[in-house]
Amino acid sequence: MAAGGVTVTHGPDGDRGPVWTAATGPVHPGLAGVARGYTGYTERHAGPLRRREPATGQVTLIVSFGDPLDIVEMSESSSGGRRLTSFVVGLHDGYAVTEHAGVQAGIQVDLTPLGAAAVLGIPPTALANECVPLDDVLGRAAGELADRLASAPAWADRFALLDRLLLERTADAPPPDPAVAWAWDQLARSGGQVPVGLLAEEIGWSRRHFGARFRAEVGLPPKPAARVLRFTAATRRLAAGTGGSIADVAAVFVRSAKAVHRRAGSGLRETTISTSSGMAAAIALPKARPSAANTSPGVSKPTMCLSLAKSVEISE
Repeated sequence: MAAGGVTVTHGPDGDRGPVWTAATGPVHPGLAGVARGYTGYTERHAGPLRRREPATGQVTLIVSFGDPLDIVEMSESSSGGRRLTSFVVGLHDGYAVTEHAGVQAGIQVDLTPLGAAAVLGIPPTALANECVPLDDVLGRAAGELADRLASAPAWADRFALLDRLLLERTADAPPPDPAVAWAWDQLARSGGQVPVGLLAEEIGWSRRHFGARFRAEVGLPPKPAARVLRFTAATRRLAAGTGGSIADVAAVFVRSAKAVHRRAGSGLRETTISTSSGMAAAIALPKARPSAANTSPGVSKPTMCLSLAKSVEISE
């Protein structure tokens, strides 16, 4: 169902209505380069649900008006073990394991790595590989925002409210460094295929200076950022059904990584997944499952991919 640019889809019916609902909508044109879109969501399960969330290549803002979410584990991070409601996840080159009691509701705002600082008002390096409570970023306004979104009558109203907020917060924000913005655009457009050294050379900076400036603006150094972009390009092909099997997509990922490093003349020192079987395992790992605490008979085991979480539901 689509209305006013907002598309709403529903999952199968449970005892109390749809198991999940997802509403997607575009951002205001004035937010181009800052945010990519909104996804509103509700989900209701009979018991606790655990997911493994892969890297996304973006900064994710969650405004929740549902139950808290446990960050069971977050690789390359100190954020594991937290219980959060609304939060921000910075650009991340690993995975996270989350769990909730069974009921969730909220909105996910997909921010670009270069636009997040303008919205949030904190350095990208403070968010990279971390999951930060929204209260720590916005203060009391975080709770007020969640209340206003929860009380809005429809998803379109909620997205319009977010448009106004983001436009207000970015109105006087300084633009990102144009050289870094160009470099990020080259990496994003190529799916992480452009060697970092070539970008630095084109800009006219030393690799060291380029790495420092890129990390200050994006959050991650350029090589890990490119690796995340290659991974997300591979998972998009898999989700779209255009890349063949997991093994086929994994092989393409590894060949592209090796090609980048051959062009850069630097071997595979920076590549954390150097075999197609390793990549296949990495793609297959984000399987979500009902948590061990969910032992109720007859509990369904979801197998569909929820766009709101950018993750794959686990089936045991």
